Amino acid sequence: MTLLLGTLTTTGTVITADGFSIKNENLSIKNKKQDRRAIGRTTLQKIFTDEERLAIAHCGENLVEERAIANILRELLTQVPAGTAIRDLAVDIQQNIPIPDGGFWVAGFDADTEFPVMYEVVSVNKHVGPPIELGRCVIHRCGAGAKFVNAQQDLGTDDLQEIAAYHDSLYDTALENQGNRQKVFGGHKHQLVLGRKCPWRIPPQECGLGFKEILDDLGVLPTAAPDLGGMDPQAAIEAKWCEFRQWCSKQLGCKRTLMYGGIEERFVKRGLWGPIKTYADTALAMFDEGDKCEQREVAPQDAFLFAGYLEWVKTQIGIVIQSSLV
Repeated sequence: MTLLLGTLTTTGTVITADGFSIKNENLSIKNKKQDRRAIGRTTLQKIFTDEERLAIAHCGENLVEERAIANILRELLTQVPAGTAIRDLAVDIQQNIPIPDGGFWVAGFDADTEFPVMYEVVSVNKHVGPPIELGRCVIHRCGAGAKFVNAQQDLGTDDLQEIAAYHDSLYDTALENQGNRQKVFGGHKHQLVLGRKCPWRIPPQECGLGFKEILDDLGVLPTAAPDLGGMDPQAAIEAKWCEFRQWCSKQLGCKRTLMYGGIEERFVKRGLWGPIKTYADTALAMFDEGDKCEQREVAPQDAFLFAGYLEWVKTQIGIVIQSSLV
């Protein structure tokens, strides 16, 4: 899930994106399918540049054939021969990157040309169409968040900074239109102003797991300052998750549960899963991110935020359990 805003002018291109990701999984419990929808990451990078003349923006699935789109695009940008035409690059993406959903914007300056160009490569009914050349001085939008954007069609300006500021206002208004329920975009925003050089106006976030953005999106203020016991951040996250699982099992009066799915099944049996689903799903999403990131990316603040959130979750679950006993 995402929101991409793009505007092509005679002098350059402005692209704005969020860093939000939604996880959707189907879990089988007693042969019944239940949909899990939880925040997965708020710091994903969706705009990529060679810092010279090219930019690629991505909307849709974040993994293709078990490879991260981010890694594919970073690798691609290091291998683009000098002087490659922007349309040829778009065709290369069309032919070599499967597009199960969403698509790509490819923007930049061709060699020895005055004006930039921008192409869209999209998946239409799972059949990739040819690159589409996009028009100038209008707001192009992509992603699930696009439905919340109301933009004037003719911007009437070529000034990149004015357009970037207009993107900001559209983005903020779209957030307000979206509200806090059923969020499909948000988190960390980044923005590229692509002229003859490529300065980041709002750079992508380069460190942290986005736990703060997850809590901000949920409107949660952790109420505890947990003791990490001198452990490194990655180990602290894993230990706090193990402690949380044991706590859940104890509250339910059962043996220690080794797998998250086991916790879910026991809550379902007690009729408690519905009221705590949002809290527990997001805790799982946060843990997944901490578990698969390299240790150097896990900062102490990440561990504190994660542990603080789990304390908050325990409080909410405790309230639900107590109310069920009345």
